[in-house]
Amino acid sequence: MSKIIPEWSDWLNMTEAERIKCQDRWDTYKNDGQDIVNKVLSNFQEEYGNIPQLEILGKAICHGGIWVISVRYPSVFDNRKIPNSFLGINIRAIFSDDGKK
Repeated sequence: MSKIIPEWSDWLNMTEAERIKCQDRWDTYKNDGQDIVNKVLSNFQEEYGNIPQLEILGKAICHGGIWVISVRYPSVFDNRKIPNSFLGINIRAIFSDDGKK
């Protein structure tokens, strides 16, 4: 792995500020950091995947080239149950009242 993409063990030992700074150097459109994000997603699914009405859609690249974890939940949902970011990756929500989950 290149110097701008740390090993998983190093990622886990970084502070949130260090993770953000590291991500700023990634070219997500060339899949920089994809392995890290896959592991973060897996950990997020393990920790939050059992919350009723929460659907974890997967990883995505947000406008501007930032990796995010995409989730969907109804507009009436206690979003305090999930963090704004998890292991340095932002969580982005889609609100749905169309009967899905």
